[in-house]
Amino acid sequence: MPCCSRGGCSLYYEFYIDQFFLEQVITQGLLLLLASKTAGKHLTCRRLGAGSLIGAGMMTLFLCAGSRALAFSGSLMAGSAALAGKKWREIPRDLAILLFVTLCFGGVVQAAVELTGIPAAAGSCAAFFLLHFAGKKQRERRLCRRREAEVKITWESESMTVKGIVDTGNSLQEPLGKSPVSILDQEAAGRLLPDGWETRRGFYLIPYRSIGRKKGWMRAFRADEMQVVTAEGTVIIRGPILAISGNELSGDGRYRIILHPQHAGETYV
Repeated sequence: MPCCSRGGCSLYYEFYIDQFFLEQVITQGLLLLLASKTAGKHLTCRRLGAGSLIGAGMMTLFLCAGSRALAFSGSLMAGSAALAGKKWREIPRDLAILLFVTLCFGGVVQAAVELTGIPAAAGSCAAFFLLHFAGKKQRERRLCRRREAEVKITWESESMTVKGIVDTGNSLQEPLGKSPVSILDQEAAGRLLPDGWETRRGFYLIPYRSIGRKKGWMRAFRADEMQVVTAEGTVIIRGPILAISGNELSGDGRYRIILHPQHAGETYV
């Protein structure tokens, strides 16, 4: 509260460190979730928790020391390190994405608080859902052609996002269970799967026929999850089987996966 006298006016206020730290943990967590969605990355609970706690700790510590610049930059570095994980070369890109998300998030929170008078915590939650919904719709609008898809594949703690195409002519199936099979090119599979992945989970052999080659076999693996975004919406498949092609799937390298129609939510007969 303010206290005025002839010598001037002094301003006193109370700062609850524990409450501020808790609010920052929640805010940092929401920012990391939004940034991971924007970057197309899978953020484990461990990395999410560590990034939120370290970022909130830096924000609280440096603000108490009177340095807003260090507080802001420290929380950004902690968040980008959590996003990159062991891939340190991706820190600059993740830092730029997190900075962009933070600026958008802060603007929406400030507007919500000033226009509606809601608490900052409620404004943070509203900003998270608004930006998450806007990002999802923007990804769907980018897929200008119905047959195109944005595909996020998760295998253990690794994930990647590639562009694919739905091929109604893809009738590949796993021979025993008759599960639908999509085709991933070798370059993309190499980025997702570690060396020796066959011995960790085993693999499938998928028979196929193509023009110029009567028949052959492709190795395949079962991913943990695949999220397929098309102009019509989003489909999430648990445990999809993906065959690895030794050839490029498109001449210009634009498409990295050929989706089975069932993996895109279409009825296949």
